[in-house]
Amino acid sequence: MANARVLIATISPVDGGVPQMVRFCAALLRKNGFEPVLGHYQPYSVSPELSVPSFKLLTKKPGSLQSVALEGYESHALGAWLPELEFTHYQATDAWRRLMDSCDYHVSASGNCLAALPYVQTRRSFLAWVAAGLVEDRKDRVRKFP
Repeated sequence: MANARVLIATISPVDGGVPQMVRFCAALLRKNGFEPVLGHYQPYSVSPELSVPSFKLLTKKPGSLQSVALEGYESHALGAWLPELEFTHYQATDAWRRLMDSCDYHVSASGNCLAALPYVQTRRSFLAWVAAGLVEDRKDRVRKFP
C-alpha cells in the first residue's frame, strides 16, 4: 500500500524561515512513513503564465506547474486569479482543489495564515503552523517590497 500523501500548503519554498519550517515538516512526515507534497502560490513576478491578472480575466484560467523542490519533494506551483490582490493568492481554485483531493491529509506551514485558506474554503480538516500574525508578517514583507 502506498504511503499516505500529506499536502503542505506554504509559500514558494525558496529562501528564508518558512522553507526551513517546510523542510522540518516534510522530513518529519517522511521519517514517519508519509509522503510530503508541497503546494504554494507561485508569484506572478516569477511565473506570470500561471496567474490571471485583471487585464486577462476573460481570456484564461489560473494554471499550475508540478516540479521537485527542497530535498526531492513533489511540489506544485499554483497561479491565482487577480494576483495583484494578496488575499487571492490562496483562493481554492480548481488547481488547488485537485491538489487537495490528491492528498490524504492537509498541513499548512507558513509565515501567515493565508496558505491555509484553500483548506478553510473547502472545509477540510488541517493542521497549521503559523509563524506570525497576518499584520506582523505583512509589515515585515512590505519593508522589502521594491
